[in-house]
Amino acid sequence: MKKEEETLIIEPFEGCNFKVEVNLKSLKKKKGSKLRPFPHNMQLNNKHLLQEKYYHLFDGDAAIYLKDAQYINFSRSLFNIPFEEMGKPMIIIGYNIMNCNPHFTEEQLYDCLHHIASYYIQIPDDVQWLNAYILELGYTEFMKKNLERIKKAASQVYNTPYKGSLEKRNQVIFNPDYVNNECFIEERTEIRNKVVGKNRRKNRVKEIYSTLLNWDSEEKPIQENVAKKLGVSKRTVATYWQPAKEKLKLPI
Repeated sequence: MKKEEETLIIEPFEGCNFKVEVNLKSLKKKKGSKLRPFPHNMQLNNKHLLQEKYYHLFDGDAAIYLKDAQYINFSRSLFNIPFEEMGKPMIIIGYNIMNCNPHFTEEQLYDCLHHIASYYIQIPDDVQWLNAYILELGYTEFMKKNLERIKKAASQVYNTPYKGSLEKRNQVIFNPDYVNNECFIEERTEIRNKVVGKNRRKNRVKEIYSTLLNWDSEEKPIQENVAKKLGVSKRTVATYWQPAKEKLKLPI
C-alpha cells in the first residue's frame, strides 16, 4: 500500500469544522490517549451547571465545598469502547452529554456521539475479516454504515427521560467570577485545600459535639474514650475538642 493510500481523510461533518487524518495501518491499534476538541464546545462535566445552581452560596468566596453534589465527569469512559458492544455505552455517554449540555438539540447530540464513535470506538484486532473489510471499504464508508446505530442512540437519549441516578461525591466548586484572575489560577490548589480543610474541621467538631451530646456510656466522656467511640486517634479528638465543648455550651 502506497503512503498516500495509507492515510484516509475524514471530512468535517455538521457541527465539526476540522479534518481528521486516519492511518489505516494503525487503525486496529487505535487507542484513545487524549481528548480532542468536541463539536459545539461540548462540556465533559457539569461543573458549570453546579456553579450556576449554587452561585448564591459563594457570597464572594473563591470556592465552596459541596457535600454529595451530583457530579458528572465521564471523560475516561470515552476510551476503548468495544465496537461489538458500542450500543449501551453510547447511550450512557449520550445521557451524560445531555446532563452536562442540557441546551443541546438532538442534532448536536448526534454530532458529538458521531465524533466519539470516530475517535474512540475500538476495532477488535482479533477479528481478521472485520479489519480486512474496513481496509477494503475505507474507514469513512465503514463508519457511515454504522451511523444508524449512532442515530438510534441519539434519538433514544433525546426523547426518553433520564431515569438513572447521578454520582454523588463531595466536590469543591470554584466561583466563576474568579476564572480570569491569574492569581486565582495560580492559587487554585491552595484555595481547594483550605476549603476542604475548613469543611473537615466543621465535620469533626460536629461529630465530637454529637457524640458528647448523646453520650450513653458508663465511661467518662474524656478525649480518649470519645476517640475510641469514633474510631479515630486521640490526637484528632484533641485538635477539635475545645470547639466541640464550646458548641455544647455546658461544662464537660
